Amino acid sequence: MNPLIIFLYVFLIFFVMALLEKTIEGPNAWARKSYGWKYKIAKRITLTEYHLYFWVFLILLFLLPFVVFDFNLRMFGIVLSAFSIGFVFEDFFYFIVNPYFGIKKFNSKNANWYPWFKLGRFEIPINYLIGIVVALLSYFFIWR
Repeated sequence: MNPLIIFLYVFLIFFVMALLEKTIEGPNAWARKSYGWKYKIAKRITLTEYHLYFWVFLILLFLLPFVVFDFNLRMFGIVLSAFSIGFVFEDFFYFIVNPYFGIKKFNSKNANWYPWFKLGRFEIPINYLIGIVVALLSYFFIWR
């Protein structure tokens, strides 16, 4: 299977998920006014019932190729890379498509629901760094 096709398909999934998340949350990012339980994991990290189900759905979707086809390590590496970058893409795209936020509010002051890595004026959510690192490690050590 062509890795580019897998990446494009996964990005399409995450694009739709960003639109869905924007529709569900609106101005209440990180499900601040959602129904269901909320569990504080750390000072700035809260797990919501909605996000747990969102992630479980995505994990099940991630595993689908291995249920339909036989498992192979190269395919696992490609899908892992695609999903790791897809998570970053989905979260960033949420800011672009959500009229209550926009790219100007993509910063630690306005998006304070997760921790940020800061270096001078540059800042990036830590989960973006994790996604990029996992994708790169997967590429270099599993599927390349």
